[in-house]
Amino acid sequence: MSKYNEIMDRLNVDRDMKNRIVVNIENAQEPKANTIKYPRLKKYLSVAASIAVAAIVLTRVPRLLSGGGMKSADSSETLTSTDFDYMSFGKMDTAAETENGYSGADGGEVDDMADTPADKLLAEPQEDKKIIYTADLHLNVKSEDYADTISRIKRQVSETGGYIENFSQNSYTSSSHTEITARVPAEAYRAFLDGMPNYGKVKYLSEKSEDITNVYKDYESRLNSKISERDRLTQLLEKADTMRDIIQIEDKLADVQADIEYYESIIRTYDNKVSYCTVVITVDTDKSVTYTEPSFFEKLSAAFTDGLNHVADIAEGIVLYIAEYGFVLAIIAAVVYTVYKFAKKRRGKK
Repeated sequence: MSKYNEIMDRLNVDRDMKNRIVVNIENAQEPKANTIKYPRLKKYLSVAASIAVAAIVLTRVPRLLSGGGMKSADSSETLTSTDFDYMSFGKMDTAAETENGYSGADGGEVDDMADTPADKLLAEPQEDKKIIYTADLHLNVKSEDYADTISRIKRQVSETGGYIENFSQNSYTSSSHTEITARVPAEAYRAFLDGMPNYGKVKYLSEKSEDITNVYKDYESRLNSKISERDRLTQLLEKADTMRDIIQIEDKLADVQADIEYYESIIRTYDNKVSYCTVVITVDTDKSVTYTEPSFFEKLSAAFTDGLNHVADIAEGIVLYIAEYGFVLAIIAAVVYTVYKFAKKRRGKK
């Protein structure tokens, strides 16, 4: 500070002013503490923002692409050509529904006999009841009796007046498996089940009954209402004088006729399920198998094959991941690169 003192000696100021000027010069020359360079701060903030954007995209975009985490309809049941669920029909006749006091799946009446065992229901008077019976049983038979048992079951279904709805058969090294879906007349249902132990050892038996009386009557009421409406429209059509009235009445008749056919198909399906009970019969047999310890080379070959399969699975997973999230990753890379170039450019200007 000697040169500053020399300069200050040349100035015509008092000693107090001179000391204040020297102190201010010294403070101006000292570096400020805790000073952060703006370009470096900008770089850190840019990197932090890029990481935050990447985290948000990786956690949110897959959910949006997959439907926002909503429940899918995977729980829907696969139905065959003769299966029917009245809840799946969206067309409802409001007037008939109100008249019969039935509201379906949205809190309507609950059948008192839905959970009643099938054998108890069969013992009760069923004159006015519409009940669907289903059964599932597993039979275990000897290997030498397997083919004969299948033939006897088929013959028994035919003799009761029923029919085979589905049939599948598989043979493996150690066992054979056959699944028969039989439709048996309701009046022969109990006798048919009681005779199953004659074909083999019953390993499992499950019976279920569903009382659809209220639902059936509800659809009958809707059908009768639509038929009455069709008759009234037919009478109006005969009295119509203008072309406009004729066209309007014919359009309404077409809609009513479609509803009639719709309700008739439901009733026919219910009639079939009530008249013919569904019995799923699974027949299995076990064959004696001699277990042989694999050799060293067989184990080595199996281990090598498993390793290749794992590598292939990993490669497949990587390819599928890139294919699924490639667009998202490209956006993230573009954002990070843009931020990096911007920060680098600002640092160069500084």
